[in-house]
Formats: sequence, structure tokens, C-alpha cells
Amino acid sequence: MQKEKYRSTENDAYKYIAPVYCWLEKIVFGRALSRSRRYGLDKVRNGSKVLILGGGSGEVLKYLPDCEIDYVENSESMIFRTSRKVEDQIVHFHHLPFSEYRSSIQYDHIICQYFMDLFEEEELLEIIGHIARLSTGHTKLHLADFRITARGSEVWWQKPLVKLMYFFFRITTGLETRELPSIEEILKRSGYAEMEGRSWMNGLVFASVWSRRATSSDP
Repeated sequence: MQKEKYRSTENDAYKYIAPVYCWLEKIVFGRALSRSRRYGLDKVRNGSKVLILGGGSGEVLKYLPDCEIDYVENSESMIFRTSRKVEDQIVHFHHLPFSEYRSSIQYDHIICQYFMDLFEEEELLEIIGHIARLSTGHTKLHLADFRITARGSEVWWQKPLVKLMYFFFRITTGLETRELPSIEEILKRSGYAEMEGRSWMNGLVFASVWSRRATSSDP
């Protein structure tokens, strides 16, 4: 077990919203985000090597009790809150941007929850490339995030809500991204295929499991 204590630093973008992150989430989305984080994780086998990107305040850990986990997070505030939830688990915390993370491990599962929406398309292509380098043809990519659907007048509220979310995080954390990237389309262009998925809130919130086409460099 690794359970370390972290303190927020002055330049931590999430310093002020970390304590109320879960509370705000439930007010706006109810239980939709919690359900999306849980989706597909029941198929993760005990002993799996798992990489978590964008774990927020650590809710995802309770669905991975018997795995060896690398938890990459750029916010010390979020790591501090997550570390307090670790009990009988093997969790290695890495306080750095994912673009700087290096490992020789080829993970069984990589979990990206509300992480890919932080990047512009060009940056996201680099992030997905880095994920691929930590994967084999058997690695499962677990995704939970937002998307704008196009099903008519009943979803008119999605675009304003997403714009409001980006405005909120730009003001509170300095997030530079201003619009939601086409995450699923970018994954497909990067050689990934969706295996299964589910959505909530008329498609705004979704979760899915992806696999990457094997290459000659895969073990």
C-alpha cells in the first residue's frame, strides 16, 4: 500500500475547487458522472496493472480494489484528497502532467475519466499517442467524458451547458481549452475501436471501452 500525504501549493490550479468538486458535480449532473466512472470496470481482473488519468478526487479507486495502480495527476490538491481514500490498495501517485510521465510498464487497463476534454485536438492526438506507447494490443482503454449529440430540439441545452463548464474552469483553473474536442472521432483516427459503451443525459455523458489495433511492436 502507498498512502502519502500531499499539501496544495500556491500554483495548483485546482486548489480552490478540489474541496467542492464532488458537491458541484452532483448538483449539475446528479449521479450520471458517478455511473459513467463505474461503467466497464467490473471486467477488470484482480492483479491487473492499471493506469489512471484524470481520476479527480479518487472515486474510481473503489471499483479497482485488487489492482496495481499508477495514478497520474497534475494537481496536488486532487492527489491529497485521493490519497486519503487509499486503504488496502497498491496505488503509486505521480504528481506531474501526463505528457511527462514515463514508464516501462505495458498496462492492462488505462482509465481516462473527464481527462481528454482538457485538450485541444492537436494536444489530444499527442496524448493518445502517449497512451498507445504504454499499451499493447490487449490493453483496454476506459473512457468517460462529454459529447454533444445532434438529436434535435430535446438536447438544445447541451451546447450552452458545455460552454458554461469551460467558462467555469477557465475562470477557476486557467484552463485554456474553450471547446469540447471530438474525442471519439480522434480515437478512431488514432487506431482505436470501440468495444462497448453507454450514455446518460441524452448522450451528453458517456462511457465506453476501447481497444487499439495491435502493431508489430506489441509484445
